[in-house]
Amino acid sequence: MVKPKILAILPARGGSKRIPKKNIKEFCGKPMIAWPIETLKSCGLIDDIIVSTDSLEIQELVESLDVKAPFLRPDELSDDNIGTGPVIKHAVEWYINNIGCPDLILTVYPSAVFITPKDIEEALELLLESKSESLIACGAYEYPIQRALFLNNDKRIEMFSPEHINTRTQDCEDAYHDAGQLYLSTLDAVLAGLGEFSNESTMFILPRHKVIDIDTPEDYEFAERLFLLERQKKRAHRIAIGTVQFGLDYGIANKTGQVNIEEANEILKFGDKEGIDTLDTSISYGVSEKSLGSVGVGKFKVVTKLPPIPPSTKNVDEWAYDQMQSSLIRMNLKTAYGLLVHDTSQLFGENGAKLAEAMISLKRQGLVHKIGVSAYGPEEVASVFQKFQVDIIQVPFNIFDRRMLTTGWLKRLNDAGIEIHARSIFLQGLLLLPLSKVPANFHKWNDLISFWHKWLNENNATALETCLHYPLSLPQIDRVIVGVDNNIQMKQIIEAFNPRNRPFIFPDISCDDELLLNPSNWPIS
Repeated sequence: MVKPKILAILPARGGSKRIPKKNIKEFCGKPMIAWPIETLKSCGLIDDIIVSTDSLEIQELVESLDVKAPFLRPDELSDDNIGTGPVIKHAVEWYINNIGCPDLILTVYPSAVFITPKDIEEALELLLESKSESLIACGAYEYPIQRALFLNNDKRIEMFSPEHINTRTQDCEDAYHDAGQLYLSTLDAVLAGLGEFSNESTMFILPRHKVIDIDTPEDYEFAERLFLLERQKKRAHRIAIGTVQFGLDYGIANKTGQVNIEEANEILKFGDKEGIDTLDTSISYGVSEKSLGSVGVGKFKVVTKLPPIPPSTKNVDEWAYDQMQSSLIRMNLKTAYGLLVHDTSQLFGENGAKLAEAMISLKRQGLVHKIGVSAYGPEEVASVFQKFQVDIIQVPFNIFDRRMLTTGWLKRLNDAGIEIHARSIFLQGLLLLPLSKVPANFHKWNDLISFWHKWLNENNATALETCLHYPLSLPQIDRVIVGVDNNIQMKQIIEAFNPRNRPFIFPDISCDDELLLNPSNWPIS
């Protein structure tokens, strides 16, 4: 199935009275509207974003965020009493007349600061599966409405539904209300003026903590506190689980070999519980994808990688499509979050342009949300950046290997809106080995490795905590990939991730020697 073209619209009126300038008021360090805009940009499903506003100030602000606010609403659509429906219809008609024709319209309010890309993905999947004309995000009433009370004219208590006076709360049917967060509709439904509450609508239920109507200063203060708490909890999302050990006996410090299915299941269950949402794998990682499919990874964003193109390949587009389809079948997925080229030299060979176009085609078909490369250093990154448009770049980054930082490429990629995934943060386990266990064939780097262990001892720091927190201390890095051999290691990583375990300083050491930084170059003992 081809992914529908989705236009996201944020209706942002400038005349809020209870919270003046609410839509652009600073919320946790940014204008409120910047948070849902950031979510929409990072989703990967949204084809275009526009803001409908009657305020020149809001127009200028959102354009500074690189989002279009291409018109100011007419006066008849700027009144306090005007509904959202006519505003969205007006914006859609403008878009059709001036830019193009979308398939679906996603309406997100500027105050929808708790919505995530995953919410949008799940809402889209629900709309398509239910074959509904529209979808409305709803929240559950905290207490059964069947037992709701009111004060009558005599100031006495009455029940709205007295027939439920003896009904136990657990026996009452669940009831829901409009969450005021997001709406997803077909183009025809919007143009026909079909309301969200029509019989052709379905319901997307949000968890209770995301359903906050920010309408008063008290609401605003409460939402800020909850938002900061949620962001603290979600920091673990920056950790991604590398799954090469699920398919191969991998790593210099690996003493247990390939992870079996039972242990893989425990690792992923624990990671999901702790808020980890991304897995990294590859078609070339032995039976890793098959293991993931056996365990079940529907809750995760899965990033996989293409193997080298066989020399006998005649049609690169068909080959890439077959590889991706086979990968999805092995993992029991309909779509993957990311697809990377494992060897960037493939992009600069005779089939490079065809490979790049094939990946774009896979993204266009909805088989993958984002495309990119797995690179080994700044030179590769520079070559790819200059020639290809990518969404994700995976690079090595650790205490020894800081080349992406010192060359300025972390900042440059981040400024370009490219996701940065850091791998090899433990340098295949070398950085975690006790000094006495470092293999003799690394003697060439004795001074560097000895200084590392001396710093750990002098600063009462552990190798695990320091290696983990160093890349996480850099906001430009979106995901830090960690490979584990068992669930005990997974638990140790989560505990080390705790902010209280972050070192106050990091060692001032680095190395540019690719014989050390690239494990494929390591000397064989």
